[in-house]
Amino acid sequence: MKIISKFQYNWPIIGHTKLVEFLKKSLSQEKYSHGYIFVGPEGVGKETVAKFFVHSIICQAANKDNLAMKEIPCYKCPVCQQINKKAYPDIFIIEKEQLKQNISIEQIRNLQHFLNLKSFISSIKIALILEAETLSEEASNSLLKTLEEPYGNTIIILISSRPDLLLPTIVSRCQIIRFGLVPEKLIYKHLIDMNVNRDLAKDITALTQGKVGKAINLVNSPEYLEYYENKIDQFIEIMKVDLAESFRIISLMIPPKIKLQEITEELKAILLIWKSVIRDQLLLKINLNQLIVNKIRLEKLKKISQKYTFSKLTKLISDFDKTQLLLEKNINPKLLFENLVINIKQNI
Repeated sequence: MKIISKFQYNWPIIGHTKLVEFLKKSLSQEKYSHGYIFVGPEGVGKETVAKFFVHSIICQAANKDNLAMKEIPCYKCPVCQQINKKAYPDIFIIEKEQLKQNISIEQIRNLQHFLNLKSFISSIKIALILEAETLSEEASNSLLKTLEEPYGNTIIILISSRPDLLLPTIVSRCQIIRFGLVPEKLIYKHLIDMNVNRDLAKDITALTQGKVGKAINLVNSPEYLEYYENKIDQFIEIMKVDLAESFRIISLMIPPKIKLQEITEELKAILLIWKSVIRDQLLLKINLNQLIVNKIRLEKLKKISQKYTFSKLTKLISDFDKTQLLLEKNINPKLLFENLVINIKQNI
């Protein structure tokens, strides 16, 4: 029998106090749902919290025979060591395969086979499904059957930033854990604790808009911050030059002989960055500079915003949303971006 309530939780989580306390209470009472859905914007820590939750359920320090260990997860017991090496046999993780649009029914069948087997070490088997909104129709229906008739002592955790794309019947059979954005003051403090320069910490905090995971990734991957800044500069350049030069920039963005799915994923990311530039220009128009995301390029944004009226910038936001939807339908990406550039030029 576990006596988890007597332990401290070794969960270095930034924000999400209420939902973390709820999960800890579930651990202390050993009351778990067969299915959970962790929902919220990308980069807010859903996967991180899920992994601490799973790790704490299985950690051997929670056993009454291990009273010398005071924290959960302990990171010292054999189970914790296996989990750290991604070699623990009673955890199954599903994610969309590279360059695939969906999680396939074959992946769900593998999950069902895993759940049907007797556990190797503990008395519980746990599955994580990342980007659950990408489940194919067949995979969703197959997973639904598993949630309707769960296997023994098992837990399935779906992680999704778009729960509206999940089958309503799947949602109805799971306990929903909702993640919000993390207060910027907590993100800023955490970056300072990581010894990030104060000015850079302010820029990254503004840039990530409450997405603590994204903030940490930017600190740990300075090349991505450079990439982000380059894409802002690229878009500002497109807004300044003539149509022919804009088309040339688009052509360089979409090199030949690249798989459609690969370039589509890249362009989706670029589109979000560009859209943030338009949003910032709207904020400049109404003197809400404190809400601007891309403060690292504030002076450039001020200059370019003079070309556009508020109503035209609002129209461009709508054009971006349409382009994003069409990208997801695998329509020719070069054509979509050229049409978007034409709309940008028409709105000057």
